[in-house]
Amino acid sequence: MTDHLNASTDDEILAERTEAICTLTLNRPQARNALTTHMADLLISQIEACQSDGTRVIILTGSAPAFCSGGDLNLIAELGKGN
Repeated sequence: MTDHLNASTDDEILAERTEAICTLTLNRPQARNALTTHMADLLISQIEACQSDGTRVIILTGSAPAFCSGGDLNLIAELGKGN
């Protein structure tokens, strides 16, 4: 059985569950899947949901062309301007 979980309306994190395996996919390929604070919050929510729904394995992957380039430097620069 495959469940497609809707992690976000903007699809920055895609979630799919098959049996007891949940695959979470970082989905910002245009930014090489650089993490934003919003994405981190979504990941935490999805992992917490997996803890209570019978998931035994979580696979974390990224949309092509990269797994994850790290933090979103543009966002970090914007946050830094507020100081």
